[in-house]
Amino acid sequence: MPRTLSDRTARLAGGILFAVLLTVGIVQSIGDAATVAAAVVFGGWYLVSLRLDERNDTQTRLWLVVLLLGWATLIALSPAFVWLAFLLTVLTWHVLPWKAALPLVLTIAAGSVASFAWHHDQLQAAAVLGPVIGIATAVAITEVYHQIRRQSEQLIRVQKELSAREHEAGQLYERERLGRELHDTVAQSLTSITMLLRSALTHTPETHPHRRQLDVALDTAQDALAQTRGFIRGFATTDGATLPEAILSAAERTRQLGLPVTVEQQEWNRPLPVPHKVALLRVTQEALANAVRHASASHVLIRLAVTDTCAEVSISDDGCGFDAASTKVPRPDGSGYGLAGLTSRIEEQGGTLTVTSESGAGSTVTARIPIEAP
Repeated sequence: MPRTLSDRTARLAGGILFAVLLTVGIVQSIGDAATVAAAVVFGGWYLVSLRLDERNDTQTRLWLVVLLLGWATLIALSPAFVWLAFLLTVLTWHVLPWKAALPLVLTIAAGSVASFAWHHDQLQAAAVLGPVIGIATAVAITEVYHQIRRQSEQLIRVQKELSAREHEAGQLYERERLGRELHDTVAQSLTSITMLLRSALTHTPETHPHRRQLDVALDTAQDALAQTRGFIRGFATTDGATLPEAILSAAERTRQLGLPVTVEQQEWNRPLPVPHKVALLRVTQEALANAVRHASASHVLIRLAVTDTCAEVSISDDGCGFDAASTKVPRPDGSGYGLAGLTSRIEEQGGTLTVTSESGAGSTVTARIPIEAP
């Protein structure tokens, strides 16, 4: 934790203490114009801290060094300012690492004792014990404050991480739940409809006037069932598979629909966080589905790559192409949520999704998500 003057409460308390101690010293030095003037200048320099950039350690440390030199001048003029040593110890221990602060704190203690001895021509036990005990107390208080602050920052950090994990787990659970609900309701109903239509067709002659309508109804039900199952797969996680394994599985399902797919991948030796893996897989699934349904493509190429800084999936087809700008928002008829939704999903993971396409020249969808170096 950087020790800068960043805590406003501590700065306010320190400012009040400084004002009180400095005022006491000035009152005791009334009649000595040089000492009073030096104290006023010293107080003005303390106020400079209000204008410091709290993130600039160099500025803060330079200010502290000048403040300590100013205090040394004051205690050389009058012992009335010795008790500012308490506040200066707090500031020194707060601003500097302890290895740098310790010699300065010992110097502050020695200066306090020397000031009493210089101005009173003798060294009394109280003149030694008072500053030493006060300075030791200041160090102890400041160190306790640092410990409490570190623990507080750690607690806040852990709470944020826990909240993020709970949010992620909640999203995954909700997707799984919706997938189960669709399977147990819509998919089962469509399966029953399909079976009933097949049974009806078995008992319906080819020459029956409604045979054609039954054929169309069966084809429609089967297509709806296939789309629903694809939707369910979209809610499911990758079931422990690596991203390359999950993409190879998606490519194989696309081949079974009659569209050739080639997958090119680099050696993939590192796991990805589940949200990253799911987001990249969904991009691949959506791009493959669009190639089957809309692109009239004869081939799809999937490139999968990972570096120390990012994971990337690129899906290219040689189909008819489309207006890439139309993928940015859903269309008024309710369609077009696929790539638009995936853009939001990738951006939630800190990545980018780019779509390039020209009429008659195919299309390419590229998703890139930054990852932490191993």
